[in-house]
Parts: sequence; C-alpha cells; structure tokens
Amino acid sequence: MNKDILQVAHLMKTYSYRGVTTEATRNVSFVVPQGEFCVIMGASGGGKTTLLNLISGVDRADAGDIVISDEFVTDLSMEEFALFRRDHIGIVFQDFNLIDSLNVTENIILPMHLDEMEPGEAVSKANDIMEQFGILELRDKWVYELSGGEQQRVAICRALINDPQIILADEPTGNLDSRSSSSVMECFEELNKRGITILMVTHDPASASYGDRILYFQDGTITYEIIRKDTRENFYHEILYELSKREAVR
Repeated sequence: MNKDILQVAHLMKTYSYRGVTTEATRNVSFVVPQGEFCVIMGASGGGKTTLLNLISGVDRADAGDIVISDEFVTDLSMEEFALFRRDHIGIVFQDFNLIDSLNVTENIILPMHLDEMEPGEAVSKANDIMEQFGILELRDKWVYELSGGEQQRVAICRALINDPQIILADEPTGNLDSRSSSSVMECFEELNKRGITILMVTHDPASASYGDRILYFQDGTITYEIIRKDTRENFYHEILYELSKREAVR
C-alpha cells in the first residue's frame, strides 16, 4: 500500500466581506496516496480553488492540519512554506503564469535560479524535460509566439524542473480548446504513469476522467467521491451520470 503523500484534516477557512461571512472550507478531510491522480470537482464558487490555495500555502487555514511528505506545513511560517513549496511542490495554473520578457527555456529554469543551480546544468535539465513533452523545438521562442496549449506545456515543464513530489493543478485546461486540453491532459497522464502524484481542480468531466478518483466539492465540503474502475471512457460516462443525478435533486 502506498503511503499518503498528502493528508488534510479538519480544514477550515472563513472569509468576511462587507459583513457577510462565507465558509470556503468546512471541516474538510481527505488523503492522497503516493502516485494517485486525484481530482477535485465542483461548481464555481464552491471552494475548490481556496482548498488548493490552502494546500499550496498561497493562503493560510483558520484551523486544521495539512501534511505533505510527512511535514506539517500548517505549522510553517510563510517564508518556511515558500522554501518547502519550492523543493517539494509543482504548481500549474489556469492562466499559465509565464513571464513575457523571458523565452521558453528561461521561464522553465526560473525556479532553478532560486536554488543557485549552475546555468548550464539548469538548461540541460530543461532540455531533457522539454524533449519528453515534445516542445524542445520551442525552447528559444517567446511566450507570445506560443499557442495556449504550448504555453500550458511550458508551465508543466516549469513545475517539473525541481523534481516535485506532488503537482497541484488549478483548472489547467480552463483556457484551452478541446484539442489543446486533450494534449495537456495526456501530459498529466504520462506524469502520473511515472509515479508523480497529482491533485487537480477542474469543472470539466473530460479532464477529470484522466484521474483515478474524484472528490466532489460543494459549499465548502466534500460531498461524495467517484473511483475509477476501468477505462477512461467508462469513467467519463460515470462522471456525467453522477453529476446529472445529483444536479437533478438539487
């Protein structure tokens, strides 16, 4: 049995705005074993991105524990968490977060500058990763010259440059057409086959069908889970069925 690389226990986060209080996460608990591709689904505004922000350290929980690779990250200061995140977590965003003034290679190796890796070694490592994902020919191009799908593959390569133990992905296909979405999800599928743990937020059933397990998030809490039993196509139809069934009783 694989050990749990991520443990979330009784996580609470509340926001207040103009006198209105919203519970973004309400006593959320779950685990993600090493090597799993876990997907968080749910309607917009249900707390999915907040949950990912809490796990990645972008935001801090009001209560509860988050353990990543045996480290109680909720006990870390913001500075300590930033260092931990750099060494252990890869993050992929919906809007790519690439720097326009840098070329593809420079964007990918940017995290390595923080680790003071020799430039030649960093470029060599970036070339290896780009070759694995079929974008080596883009290495000298500028961000504005790339399609959305190409930009997201660059972002995935950047997330991998520090050999993370887990990748957190927030709506990675949200700004892509169906063809580019499939290409990006195949990248994630290949990463997972290599043993990399992935936690992905998405509202898209087609993207979700690449995962092993789905946690459905609604009104700040996990309401049910769906576990993949066989082919991705069958899992996709099961996801659609479960979503439509629960939507019908709302």
